Amino acid sequence: LDLWYTPSLVATDEFLANFSILAHVLKESLDFRPHHYIIDGSKFRCQGNTDSTNSSCYKMCTNNGRYCAVSTRIEGEAVVKESLRRMCLRKHHTPEVFWQYLNHFHTLCQSKDFFTSEECVKDVYKHTNIKEDVIDDCMKDSGDLEKDVENTHLSDAMKYSGAVVEYPTLWINGLPFQWPLQTKFVFEAFCNGFVPGKAPHVCFACGS
Repeated sequence: LDLWYTPSLVATDEFLANFSILAHVLKESLDFRPHHYIIDGSKFRCQGNTDSTNSSCYKMCTNNGRYCAVSTRIEGEAVVKESLRRMCLRKHHTPEVFWQYLNHFHTLCQSKDFFTSEECVKDVYKHTNIKEDVIDDCMKDSGDLEKDVENTHLSDAMKYSGAVVEYPTLWINGLPFQWPLQTKFVFEAFCNGFVPGKAPHVCFACGS
């Protein structure tokens, strides 16, 4: 499963939280690849143009306008930050811990009031036994967010963002998923992707 998304999308966040239970059961049968949709700030003339409150890029980007996100609920720079955090979680933790994080973030921090709260994120870390310093170091070592430099993780994500024209977009086994992004439909399409008789047991146990 390849999913292009941004953390601020409520519908996608609900899907990830719900699907996390299935992902825990599927384990080695599932190869989940999240791709964070990052906008190239230089193409929208945001680079070096984020400080003025009159600028359309204000509060939209990180790294002096290099990496941006558009959201109706959350400031873009906070969305980019959460994307980077999740990239580091994927790098330093098992898929099981990553899915636990998504589930708890949805429960505790997805609302507009708490999305940007560092205390809320720390609370999620405690629930999932994630070491805060490991994730913080990863975010800083990749290029940080405040400095006027390239961030390697965000640059890589930005390259893959061009693979889709809208988000959220889901691919299953390299083919676009055309149904609503709901756990039931994704689960059915996932199970149908196996050769007959080779699907994991959960597909037969829960298919109906």
